[in-house]
Amino acid sequence: MIRAVVLCTDSVQALAHSLSDLVPGAVEGIVKRVTVAAPADGAEPLFEVADDAGAAFQRLDGSFGARAAAASGSGDWLLVLEAGTRLPLNWHAAAADHLRRRPGQAAVFLGDKGGLLSGRALLALLIPRALYDKSGGFAAADADLKPMLRRLGKAARL
Repeated sequence: MIRAVVLCTDSVQALAHSLSDLVPGAVEGIVKRVTVAAPADGAEPLFEVADDAGAAFQRLDGSFGARAAAASGSGDWLLVLEAGTRLPLNWHAAAADHLRRRPGQAAVFLGDKGGLLSGRALLALLIPRALYDKSGGFAAADADLKPMLRRLGKAARL
């Protein structure tokens, strides 16, 4: 099913929030594997949080895009998000429905990232492996999820 990739910097609290939001998907059997990708100089507490959650942990060099590409590994579906992202309450039900109804199409989760003037923000990208590979995957120059979304164009569903 889904391999979740959580890209983090150095905030233990942000990582813990995102990992806790993935738990319902794991309980439902939708999320099969979680990988936390931290900078190569990532702090030991990040490893401990990932380990306590049962997630794989990778210390990786490079930009957001380089770390996302290296951590994406294998799997039929990828769910990519940044640590600190809070997924919507029933995200896993929406993801399961998307996997059934639109098996070849990517989906994005939009929501509020916080702050007074934040507006709607891109929270996470759910993408089938074949489409990820066809798009060329993440590029080292990618600073966040938006460049990948632009490469996907109409192949991504809101």
